Amino acid sequence: MVKQTNSKATSQTAEEKKSSTHASGSTHSESSGTKPGAKSSTVSSRAPVKRAAAVGSSKATTKKSPTSSSAKKANASHSVDNLYQLLLTELNDLLSAENQIIDHLPALAAMSSNQKLKESLQLHLQETKMQATRLKKIFHLLDEVPEKHWCLGMEGVLKEGAELLSMAKKGPTKDACIIAAAQKVEHYEICGYGTARAHAQQLKLDEVAHLLKETLEEEVEADRILSKIAEGSFFSTGVNKQALELEDYALSHR
Repeated sequence: MVKQTNSKATSQTAEEKKSSTHASGSTHSESSGTKPGAKSSTVSSRAPVKRAAAVGSSKATTKKSPTSSSAKKANASHSVDNLYQLLLTELNDLLSAENQIIDHLPALAAMSSNQKLKESLQLHLQETKMQATRLKKIFHLLDEVPEKHWCLGMEGVLKEGAELLSMAKKGPTKDACIIAAAQKVEHYEICGYGTARAHAQQLKLDEVAHLLKETLEEEVEADRILSKIAEGSFFSTGVNKQALELEDYALSHR
């Protein structure tokens, strides 16, 4: 009989605790104005120009290379819930990429011993500055502000190029290395601008798509010029052949 009585008392106590906990949860839900188990939701914007997207932003675009952890933290400031937000993410990435290129191109031009290559890189530096300005114009058209974002992809491409150049001696071989590094940069941008333009077209953002197309065409042309300098033409010897001839000369005089 004692065991049964204790069992009943324990059962009653458990029921009272459960009832008390349930009542407490209900009171908390009522005071906070939220139904128990309800999920909070955010309103995502769809697209058109002058419509704000649910993306946090700040005015500054970082030029110095941040630490890997701080870059990831800055770049994870929002989620991508729709195509418009994806486009904004791509635009921020491209703007950071352009700013990094602006910082690196003068050094590339200074390293070159080929006059055509040097002039091409100097010209593209001015184009790149205009492309960065064009991206800022796109943000203005969308009534958006560029985020504090760091393009990790471009950072990797530039670091890889710098490592390659550090191993090359000055002359045609180094010029060939410069072209190889510069073309990797161009191909990264061609991919980025092509994708962003396609998304802008899908969102019916015609003016944005047109501006992105302008830059895309400039990048394709810059890549073509680099290939021409590397391969040469009927009237001029390309950098690649110059490097090969230098190697053949060195081998023949060993």
